[in-house]
Amino acid sequence: MRMLQHATGSVKILTTRFSRWRGRSRVLAAAAGMVLAVGIFASPAAAVTTSITLKPSAGPPTTKVTVTGTGFGASETVAVDFSGAQVATAATSAAGTFSATFTVPKPALPGSHPVTATGQASGRSATKNFLVRANWAKFHFDAANSGLNPYENVIGPANVSGLKTAWTANVTNGVGSSPAVAGGVVYVGSVSGSVYAFSAAGTAGCSGTPKTCAPLWTGTTGQIEFSSPAVANGVVYVAAADGKLYAFSAAGTTGCSGTPKTCKPLWTAAIDGGSTTGQSSPVVAGGVVYVSAGSTLYAFSAAGTTGCSGTPKTCTPLWTAANVSGESSPAVAAGVIYVGAFNAVAAFSAAGATGCTGTPPTRTCTPLWTGDASTGSTGGSSSPAVAGGVVYIGSTDGDLYAFSAAGTTGCSGTPKTCAPLWTGPTTNQISSAPAVAHGVAYIGSADGKLYAFSAAGTTGCSGTPKTCAPLWTGATGPIWRSSPAVANGLVYAGSNGKLYAFSAAGTTGCSGTPKTCAPLWTGTSPSNTTYASSAVANGMVYEGLWNPEGLLAYKLP
Repeated sequence: MRMLQHATGSVKILTTRFSRWRGRSRVLAAAAGMVLAVGIFASPAAAVTTSITLKPSAGPPTTKVTVTGTGFGASETVAVDFSGAQVATAATSAAGTFSATFTVPKPALPGSHPVTATGQASGRSATKNFLVRANWAKFHFDAANSGLNPYENVIGPANVSGLKTAWTANVTNGVGSSPAVAGGVVYVGSVSGSVYAFSAAGTAGCSGTPKTCAPLWTGTTGQIEFSSPAVANGVVYVAAADGKLYAFSAAGTTGCSGTPKTCKPLWTAAIDGGSTTGQSSPVVAGGVVYVSAGSTLYAFSAAGTTGCSGTPKTCTPLWTAANVSGESSPAVAAGVIYVGAFNAVAAFSAAGATGCTGTPPTRTCTPLWTGDASTGSTGGSSSPAVAGGVVYIGSTDGDLYAFSAAGTTGCSGTPKTCAPLWTGPTTNQISSAPAVAHGVAYIGSADGKLYAFSAAGTTGCSGTPKTCAPLWTGATGPIWRSSPAVANGLVYAGSNGKLYAFSAAGTTGCSGTPKTCAPLWTGTSPSNTTYASSAVANGMVYEGLWNPEGLLAYKLP
């Protein structure tokens, strides 16, 4: 009986212990299941990727840049730095995104600059580089033919005397074409019938001491005497004496092949040609490329679309205008295109609207107004420059003329003709184009001088009709086609194989009454003839050489 009781007690004890164990095992099993579930269904928190983008990612000083960012903390302040200096702040969204705009500082030197965005609460940051780089993308810099690069901040009056030859490039036959600099490439045309593309910095394809550069690519054209390339929207345009306007891939990609690389044109267009007919430098504005040749002004679709067909592709004009000087490179400003004409200057509707009749390709336009030089005729190669509501142009009579760009002051009659606002006399003919900067109009003359006049026609000006005496002059050799270039307090002028740099303000190196200025620097090339105008960009000066032929680049050591 005791044994049974004992046995029964043992069973109770065992049962109790089993229940407790079973309960504990359920807890353990549940815990294990939770661990297993976490291992299977949960993953570590994804790493936060912080990034920014810049638009645009390259441009000259004073470029407006939009920074967009993702992966920052929610609703925090982000500070944006340019080369270590704060230039903007922005608040992020709940998702950690932001957008901010800043202006590239004017003193920012050419080259790559880090742009960093940092979250002030999260500490998260991201960096992208902005490339500071200016272009001198066509004859006389811009569509208005101002001849002024407002972005240059490397070479100035204080250090220009240190300029040295950086590199040279040999081309076949003379270069009367002015260089165009765009996207890190310098383009130039040659009398041999080619357009050349070189590394602007003198790096790719360059070697030796002294350094010489081989072209990145070449394109076959007709003879290019004085037409300078123009670069816009990935296309380089140039006019040739074979009676064609050429359009090439500026990057040397489309239509390009071989080693050394040669390029076929994207399209061509028929213009006046021949050994006795001049062709101007093209200008691109509002989706249209303009060029003058012979005695005709042409307007073509810059994209090579409207009026273009065939393989290889050829284009017909959107409109044309007669009685202009074919060697005068057009200027475009405020919807008007200006070009040298045989009575000084003619102004046309850039859209080919006012004063135009017919349909393409036979649509023709008459001038909105013409400027009357009275005693002279441009009849040559001077090109207009437009600035501050005034259009300036030189004449074969040796005078610089200034007209109302709007065709209002001093203008009357039907068809409308305009008298000059003022004239500035030199003592020989002018085929150079004026440059206008900071209230001064600069012009070179065949009399061997560079002239600086009051652009407003005030200082040194008197009489009716008004004539102006120069603010100062600088002795050069005879200046034929080479036009002055202005950048960072300097004005450059070329003559007889030499390139001169003067104080643009007429201060340093200047004295006497009337005031004369000595050059602050003189670059001597192996050439004895200068037709090409210089280009100044990113701390470098480029000059085309006629005889011996080539391209020359200067920079500070």
